[in-house]
Amino acid sequence: MSNSSSCEHARAEKSVLKIGVFQMDIVHKDPEANRLKVSDILKRLSGLPDTPDTLDILVLPETWTTGFSRSVFSDISDLAEGEDGPSVALLKEIAASAGCYIIGGSILEKDGGRYYNTSFVISPEHRIIGKYRKIQLFTPFDEDKTLTHGTELPVFDLPFATVGIMTCYDLRFPEICRSYALQGAKIVFVPSNFPKPRLDVWVTLSKARALENELFVVAVNRTGDTPEAAYFGHSLVITPRGGVIVDAGEEETFFTTTIDLTEVERFRQEIPVLKDRRSDVFMAHGR
Repeated sequence: MSNSSSCEHARAEKSVLKIGVFQMDIVHKDPEANRLKVSDILKRLSGLPDTPDTLDILVLPETWTTGFSRSVFSDISDLAEGEDGPSVALLKEIAASAGCYIIGGSILEKDGGRYYNTSFVISPEHRIIGKYRKIQLFTPFDEDKTLTHGTELPVFDLPFATVGIMTCYDLRFPEICRSYALQGAKIVFVPSNFPKPRLDVWVTLSKARALENELFVVAVNRTGDTPEAAYFGHSLVITPRGGVIVDAGEEETFFTTTIDLTEVERFRQEIPVLKDRRSDVFMAHGR
């Protein structure tokens, strides 16, 4: 890891990024077991043909410390943690050791007397550079009865690209991804616990968000079962043209792939959807 300005400049010149994804079988309501699983990522990275510091961004699924269920929410006071807790500390350690940015899936965050479903963005200098709190809480699982809705739509200016985050149910609300595209995002990450049997919905929505906003979507789902649901995995990496680069299948897996950010600008010049958008009409109708 390097803190030098020359390292930051070198990153800024990159257009081809290597992204690592952990499609994880989350141990239900056992944060320590899940932290041990995630800490093993460094061993997985060291076994790759390239050196670990060639990874640019690492992504985890939603609620990777606990899983996602009504019983998780009922025990949230025991399972949630602050940004100074052990899970964020582990993400900082991995980011520093691997020399990469981390889109930290999400954890159940305790902040004062409230709870949030929060994604932390960690730098290779082991700093929190921002966080996204899930806006659209999943009412069929009573997530909204325990957690507080996020209210911000931040983008994160990494040295090589502006990125955004949507969390699972957010995927069904196209306004979120469009907001990120209008703020200059070239990649949107979607940490999720998207359950069976809705695989076709997952694929369709992920491809639609990429295609309609002409950006990359990295949709990271969990796999495995809980007492309330079963999960199909199938984490996806999708191009601005809606093409699927990676479909990870159903088993727990760690994989890496590369994306070329120049594809975003090429497609946006070829079919200038964002430029042609009639915002005057939409604003007149409160959109």
